Amino acid sequence: MMGRTTFGTKRLASIWKQNSELKEAMTFETSPRGKSMFWCPGDTFPKRRASLTWNRSYSMLNDMIAPPAGYTTGGGQLGIRVSDIPAPAQTILITDKSELDNIVGAWACHNVRNPTQQLSIVGGAAGPKMHKGKFNYLFADGHVKLLHPNDTIGTGTLANPKGMWTLDAGD
Repeated sequence: MMGRTTFGTKRLASIWKQNSELKEAMTFETSPRGKSMFWCPGDTFPKRRASLTWNRSYSMLNDMIAPPAGYTTGGGQLGIRVSDIPAPAQTILITDKSELDNIVGAWACHNVRNPTQQLSIVGGAAGPKMHKGKFNYLFADGHVKLLHPNDTIGTGTLANPKGMWTLDAGD
């Protein structure tokens, strides 16, 4: 069985070497912003490095944004249109998650289930050190705001957030 490190670095590097289009897309070699689009300048926590991969400071929300009633993907990967998000200016899509294994193109640490994961130092996360206990949140309408996690959870808790972490208005 392959461990996280093997899959996250060596295997990806091998795949990228064999496929020039994939290598260019995943390493953003032609992007004017390059790696900086995945890296928060305030993230100074030490990272794992590999020759063709690099760490990222951001992760997507996971499991909290449920689709509207009746929404189906026909058996494919779950996703919704931005136009189906009831309150895009109050719905978080991506947020800070500084962690040792948060590597571009790898499955490890690609998501955040709740603010407790952001605040934790378990598993090598920088947690509250990044922005003095606050985190950057990218919302579905495209704006970014620096907030304390308590200001994002609505009527939920840090371990089971509601509010900006769900599609339900007013929770």
